[in-house]
Amino acid sequence: MKRLALLLPLLALAPLAAGAAGFRLVEGEELAKLNEEHAATGDEPAVTVDGTVVATNNRFRFVADPTRSQELGTVDFLLQCAPREPFVAEPSPHAWTEAEQAADNRFAAKCIADAFLLDREAKKRGFESGEAMVREGIAEPTEEELRAAWAAILAENPSAGRVEETVEASHLLVLVPEGASADDDAAALEKVKALRARILAGEDFAAVARESSNCPSRARGGSLGSFTRGQMVAAFEEAAFSQPVGVVGEPVRTEYGWHLILVTKREPARERRFEEVRDDLKADLSDKKLENRIERLLEPLRKAAVVQYAPGYGPATRSSAAPAPHADSADGAKEPAP
Repeated sequence: MKRLALLLPLLALAPLAAGAAGFRLVEGEELAKLNEEHAATGDEPAVTVDGTVVATNNRFRFVADPTRSQELGTVDFLLQCAPREPFVAEPSPHAWTEAEQAADNRFAAKCIADAFLLDREAKKRGFESGEAMVREGIAEPTEEELRAAWAAILAENPSAGRVEETVEASHLLVLVPEGASADDDAAALEKVKALRARILAGEDFAAVARESSNCPSRARGGSLGSFTRGQMVAAFEEAAFSQPVGVVGEPVRTEYGWHLILVTKREPARERRFEEVRDDLKADLSDKKLENRIERLLEPLRKAAVVQYAPGYGPATRSSAAPAPHADSADGAKEPAP
């Protein structure tokens, strides 16, 4: 049975632990200090390139925001994180398993070594950074390339070309706890009817929702934003997609309690236009071109360099698993899974 995604719709998007970061490439005087530090403290090298320590065990730990790290591919990590962001020593604030943390460390170790190789080569060639060298000469995708990519996507997945019917709505909820008696359920229904009567008499829906709703969306006046079919439980979906725009419908019962729904906008299903996806296609194709150029640059550099990894930091692919964030509502109820 589908869960009611609307109950805490934005809590899962709340910022996670602050300070999520990656690594910064150190060089010159900083590299010398790093070598002195590990010699003085006994901190062992984690990654060494041609005898230069670029990361040590105590300054290596990868702290990742799961929602961000799953979106960052190798190219983004290499160009955005590894050369610029600071080393950190704190353990991850997120619930990585030991295997996930190890895979993350190995992925980051390889990126640090690669970023060092790129930046070193860039300086030899007179570029200000590895990123500047990588991006030189990469042409933007042409209109023909973009349209060909879109045609290939549609051929593989025709549904990508369709925008589903969308509803924008607000709601308020009178919670009925699981296992509540018939009397409690009836009392909740009467409360919802009374709230509806106030709104029909002229009170603002958002104001009543802020005052009386048991859903955390009350902070937004009950606004749920836009959603398509399949995101809500059946009874709620049926009401939301059948109610006239601007009308507060009759009370709706779900497993969570009694709802009042106000549909504020409805967009019918339609075909997706190429212009709507053009920017995303352009970004994707540009990333692929970057990835290809990075590999072409790195292949000879890796062969010519001696890169040594301490045990546990040997190259590996990034862990695909990350802890799923959850949030507790002000009322103590965990967010239901969609």
